[in-house]
Amino acid sequence: MQINASMKKTAAIILLAFQLMLCAACAGGKVRLSLPAGSDVLCATITHGGKSETIEAGEKLDELLSALAKVDAKTRESHHDAPQGKEHIKIGFELTGGRSSDFLYLYKDEDGFFIEQPYHGIFSIDEAMYSRLLGFAPKNR
Repeated sequence: MQINASMKKTAAIILLAFQLMLCAACAGGKVRLSLPAGSDVLCATITHGGKSETIEAGEKLDELLSALAKVDAKTRESHHDAPQGKEHIKIGFELTGGRSSDFLYLYKDEDGFFIEQPYHGIFSIDEAMYSRLLGFAPKNR
């Protein structure tokens, strides 16, 4: 069986259409924070105002991971290691095998409330989520 030019053109168009549909399907999903698997997390360290607090594995750590897993409203790209010129709360995770995860930064500014994950994205959150996450930070005494 010989393939003529018309069949090649039709096959190329079908392949291109399939690739476009695949790209559209991938782009349509929400981008979430890139979080470690809960089973890999030994503890979380939260730093605010020069004070740090470690949350060991257990219910409080599970609650923190659960709250962060719901963040999916990416608003813009992150191009820095940390938020620039903003007071923030730093959240990091110690993982099994002596590994650590990327840091997350919680902050508010004149545009709203955000979580920034360096080089992954800046995610918009509402004030209720901000307050909930702020509750995990060390208290300034």
